[in-house]
Amino acid sequence: MKWSSWSEKLSAIGGESKPVARLPALTGVRGIAALWVVMWHARTHFYAGTGFSDIAFFELAWYGVDIFFMLSGFILCHVHLQDFRKMTWQATGAFIYLRFSRIYPVHLFTLAIVVAFFFFTVALGKPMDGRPRFGLDLFAANLFLVQSWGWAPNESWNILAWSISTEWLMYLLFPLIAYLLSRLQWGVRALICAALSLLLLVVSFRLLGLESTYSTYRFGVIRTFFSFVAGCFVYVAYRSGKLESWPWRALEWISVVWLLSALFFWRSSFAALPAVALLILSLAMGQGAVSRFIGLRPVVYLGEISYSLYMVHMIVLELCFLPLDYTRYGIDASPALSLAWLCMSFLVVAATTLWTYNHVEKPARIYLRRLAGR
Repeated sequence: MKWSSWSEKLSAIGGESKPVARLPALTGVRGIAALWVVMWHARTHFYAGTGFSDIAFFELAWYGVDIFFMLSGFILCHVHLQDFRKMTWQATGAFIYLRFSRIYPVHLFTLAIVVAFFFFTVALGKPMDGRPRFGLDLFAANLFLVQSWGWAPNESWNILAWSISTEWLMYLLFPLIAYLLSRLQWGVRALICAALSLLLLVVSFRLLGLESTYSTYRFGVIRTFFSFVAGCFVYVAYRSGKLESWPWRALEWISVVWLLSALFFWRSSFAALPAVALLILSLAMGQGAVSRFIGLRPVVYLGEISYSLYMVHMIVLELCFLPLDYTRYGIDASPALSLAWLCMSFLVVAATTLWTYNHVEKPARIYLRRLAGR
């Protein structure tokens, strides 16, 4: 098939001229995972003096990011795998531009907020130098989204963007991954490959001396790569149609119980990895009560705004708690005051998320895609 222009290819890769089945439960689970990460960053404020921060549900809430990575591989294959049955520079460029238009505007917006906050603290008397998080080299790395590719000595600027950096690397690699997987019609064999990818993640982290999947700027790229590839193989199994006779209603519940048990009773993020893969696959099949609930419109909407929620929530929480953190009220704050302040902060997070989604993320994505079509 010949394409008259790069903009036509962009339109086709973007899904405007090809049917793509909607998987609402997978959008919903992305929102739940994002909300879980919010609880991780809020835990030190909410649970001050209560001991709740030791409860595994909050202590391991960072695991929502691992769900993102595996889900990302699955969804990108669902939408774009067949675009790379034949590898072309045109298709690759169109895909990368689409992903850029999806993630970069909000990334740049949140980075600008952190930069403004940095200069605000300088104006209040804090030094400009000697603050490792705010190095000029790391600022340049953040602009190009390469700050978490394994070379940086510490976290930087908008800390949460570490995962966007590693995800961006996966976008650059995806055309090759999709090309290699696009002709496979594997069912169980693809699941075995997904399991091997997750096993390599566990072995790699154990060899590095890590006891969980929790790693960000230093080894986060390993965490992202193997989870993403596992998600791609899970999609290959889903697409094959060879697993449809499996008891997916029961498997939904098995995956949920497995995931909760691994995290909250065994406290093992490694043991939870296969449960995430099974959960994604069973939700994509969409045959049970769990997928119907997560596919409800309010939950799906939470998934649609989850990127903005993920990117702004930590900044908002930090800003909201400055009055407590830097005054005697924070030192002597009671659990009741912390809770009341956190509830107020959650309202600000929600309002900021909705504003960012409606005034930054969505319009910028539409504008950039229209701009490429001119």
